[in-house]
Amino acid sequence: MKSKIILLLLTFALVTNIYAELKNNKTTLKVELTNVLQINQTKEIKAKFTDLADEARAIGIKNIYLTGKISYKKNGNYSNLDIIWSGLENNSGLSKINQVVLSESFYSKLTTDDQQILPPQNISVKVDKDILMQAVNALNEKNRFKAPAIKLDKKTIAALKTKDGNSSGAGNTNQQELPQLNKVAEEKDETVNITEVACPIRYSIDDLKAYEQKSINTVDSNGNTLSVGACLDSGVSYKLSKTYGAPCTPLVSANKVYQSYRITGVVAGDDKIIRDCQIDLVENTIPVQTTTDQCNYEHHLDLNLSYQTERKFYKLNDEIVNISQCESNKKVYQHKEVVCSYDLEVSPGFAVPQTKLYITLDDGTESIVRGCMAHSTQIPLIKKDCVGAERYSHDFNASISYLEQETWIENPFDSNKEVKLNGCQISATTYPHLQQASNCARSFEDHNLLTRQAMKTYIDDSTQTPSEIFISECSNGFNDIPYAIGAVTLSNDGNTKTRNYTRSDGTNHQTTEPTESKSFVHSDDNFGIYTWTVPADVTSIYATVTSGQGGGGGGGTGSTALTSYPGSNGKNGGISSVGSLLLSNEGNGGNGGSKGDGYNDNVYDGGNGGFGLISIKSKYITVTLGQSITITVGNGGNGGNGSYWRGTAGGIGGTGNGSGGHREKANVNAQGGAGGAHGSVMIKY
Repeated sequence: MKSKIILLLLTFALVTNIYAELKNNKTTLKVELTNVLQINQTKEIKAKFTDLADEARAIGIKNIYLTGKISYKKNGNYSNLDIIWSGLENNSGLSKINQVVLSESFYSKLTTDDQQILPPQNISVKVDKDILMQAVNALNEKNRFKAPAIKLDKKTIAALKTKDGNSSGAGNTNQQELPQLNKVAEEKDETVNITEVACPIRYSIDDLKAYEQKSINTVDSNGNTLSVGACLDSGVSYKLSKTYGAPCTPLVSANKVYQSYRITGVVAGDDKIIRDCQIDLVENTIPVQTTTDQCNYEHHLDLNLSYQTERKFYKLNDEIVNISQCESNKKVYQHKEVVCSYDLEVSPGFAVPQTKLYITLDDGTESIVRGCMAHSTQIPLIKKDCVGAERYSHDFNASISYLEQETWIENPFDSNKEVKLNGCQISATTYPHLQQASNCARSFEDHNLLTRQAMKTYIDDSTQTPSEIFISECSNGFNDIPYAIGAVTLSNDGNTKTRNYTRSDGTNHQTTEPTESKSFVHSDDNFGIYTWTVPADVTSIYATVTSGQGGGGGGGTGSTALTSYPGSNGKNGGISSVGSLLLSNEGNGGNGGSKGDGYNDNVYDGGNGGFGLISIKSKYITVTLGQSITITVGNGGNGGNGSYWRGTAGGIGGTGNGSGGHREKANVNAQGGAGGAHGSVMIKY
């Protein structure tokens, strides 16, 4: 198919006469290209004149070629071509090229958007008629050459003739008769020069043969040419060969590959290239094929489009020959964007999608354009409460439950369809655990003093109907109920106590246990005064107060004289008390001994002093928790002195047992009474 060309020169009207064509100094002729023109690659070009009249053929323009050089200039999507035609040439006998040089007055200008122009492509050439005719004449002159003249006598001429007067050695169907000699010259036996002139070898492409040609010219003795013979086959021929392939390269067009060939042969002993690397536009064409195999796609992210690429190739001798690399075939695929994943909470309450671009091929498969990467869009998160068994998450150790929620978004890359990003997860909404004993059993553990009440655990969700959501059946757990403590009763001796309890059902329970006790004794450091605080759970006490013991009385004395003296009485012991709740009496002191009477040889004995006494009281007392009570412990009384005539002093209270002294014999001092023992306070609870 011919390439598309925009002609900058006006296409001329074809003339019918070469002289009329060239009557002006400047004119335009039409030629056709004979070689392939690759844009920005081909530097030299060759063309031949076309559609000229018979006169042009006569002077040889028909077989003359224009040669030139090309320069290129980019103009947007087009290329401007400037051609300077610098010479003329022809093939002399298709074996020797003759050339002449033209001036720069011969030029063509073209504009095309194709990358290749194939022959035969017609273009216009601006020419200078005078220079053209001079060049044509010079080129034709180069083609003329003469063979050496041969002088023939009658015998030689006769030998050249055949019986029927035709020339000998007819070589092929193109050979014509050689001209007859002039009979007059022969009869007169006049010397005639017959000149055999070698003509260019005739090459026949049709039957692939080369024919030697000669012409016979006759010249008289004066050198005048009597006749000029035509160039005829001499009968000698040579076989030619037509070979396709290397070293010739094929011509690749848009949809065909035209193979190149050479015509060669051994002509007159010389290896000749008769026609060098010609494009065969008729036979042995190979179709150009396209394939996307091993070709990728051109991705245009700014246009959101991708183009399929393909390469051109042809098969020669079962081998694949690539014509082009992978280039766009303009088949368009629209980019599609899809979400790969989401980055949650990059900003609070938002998700950032990771998206990829892909195209869907004709067979339905997907081809990745751009891998997953963060998109600039931030999508707000949508929280939805979970339903059914997945609605809550329970922490029984912390006695709290959580509302669980799903996270959704509206996908802007898929018509805002809702997409769930994750399943049920704990939210910030919490519910405290509540308990209910309805229809649950209870048990009593007297040894632990508590009631075990089975309970149901539930939460209260006001958004639900009913709002009470039970999360466990009747079970023991955080529902132990201690017995209510009632009165504590002490035994008669205060050694044991009975505690009274009330169970959760209102029934009673009692326990008996030894009482605790607290003893207080007299101390001179604090005068026997203490403060006692009632312990927890004590509502009554059993108190015993013992006073200080009275001192013993002093012993009496006897005398030989008629007079004698008694001992003095002991002092009373101090009072012991529990606040104002219980007080003892004073411990009475012992009486002093009586005076003695003399007898047994005037020996007189005095009386013994009496023992000191104590006061003891016990009582149940009601008290209150934390009550502060003052405890007083009485001191022991001092003992009485012996008789004041001969007695000794009585003992100090608290150190004796209060017994009185006495005199055993006359003239012995009476003893004083012993001091009484200190008192005490005992509290049992």
